[in-house]
Amino acid sequence: MNVNTYDENLCLFFQALRNVERKYVFCWQEAYKEKEEPNIIEQCERVYAYELYRQWENILENHKSEFVLNGEPSKHISVFDETKKEDRFPDLVLHHGQGKTSGHEIVCEIKRRSNIGNNKLEGDIDKLNIFTTSGYSYHWGILLIYGLNDSNCAESSFDIIREKYFQQCSAFSDDAKKKILIVDLKYPNDKSEKEVYPEFQFKSMKEILE
Repeated sequence: MNVNTYDENLCLFFQALRNVERKYVFCWQEAYKEKEEPNIIEQCERVYAYELYRQWENILENHKSEFVLNGEPSKHISVFDETKKEDRFPDLVLHHGQGKTSGHEIVCEIKRRSNIGNNKLEGDIDKLNIFTTSGYSYHWGILLIYGLNDSNCAESSFDIIREKYFQQCSAFSDDAKKKILIVDLKYPNDKSEKEVYPEFQFKSMKEILE
C-alpha cells in the first residue's frame, strides 16, 4: 500500500511515526561484568505513546490542523443498545474534540510486538471495529505494533494477526476491514548510541485476511 494514496491526516501520522527515536522504545541496560555486553530492555508502552503524541502534536501544529489530538480519552459508546453506555479508552485519538459525534479521523491502539500473542490483541481489535463502524465512524482505525527488527523472529505481525485473530476479524464488515490498518513498525537491533529511527509497513485488515 502506498502512503501517498491516503489523506493528509494519515500521512501526518506516518510522518510522526518516523520521528520517534529508538530510545523511547528500548534502552541498553548496563553490563555488570567486564566481558558482558549491555542487555536490551523494553520501555513500557506509555513511554513510546507519549513521545509519539508529542511528535504528532508538533506536526499537526505546524500544519495548522483543525483537529484535536487526545491521549486515552474516555469515549462513551453504545453500539447495539442506546440505554447501555460503555467507556472505551483508545490510546490516541484525532478528532474534532471530546463530546463531538462527527468529524472523527483516527483512533489508534498501540502494542509492543512481545505482547501480541496469546490473545493480547483481542480487545484492541474489537475496539477499532467499534470506533470505525459505530455512530462515531472514524475514518481510520490503526493498530500500531512496534518492536525490534529481530532476525530470529521471521513471522510478521500481519501473519500473527491472520493466524490468531482470523475468526474474530472475519466477522467484521467489509467497511471496517478496509478502515482498520495494521502498522508493523521495527527498529534496528544494534547497540549503537546514535539516533535510530524505525521502518514500517502497513496493510488493511482486508488485505491481511485475503
